Amino acid sequence: MLNIKYDIVGSFLRPQEIKEARAKFNNNEITYEQLRDIEDEQIAKLVAKEVQHGLKFVTDGEFRRRWWLWIG
Repeated sequence: MLNIKYDIVGSFLRPQEIKEARAKFNNNEITYEQLRDIEDEQIAKLVAKEVQHGLKFVTDGEFRRRWWLWIG
């Protein structure tokens, strides 16, 4: 049995680098691959921070998620 004392619910706030990259992608200023590279870099930074804080289970923060609409 796992002894888990925390729970991550929902998304982390998107870093400014991702917001800017998405805007550039939407304006055809960068390619999809460049956008993915920036997302990968920011996800790696988030995961490193989660590990640094001792989390045994980590999340990508849902940084690639495009929609935040709940239909229940």
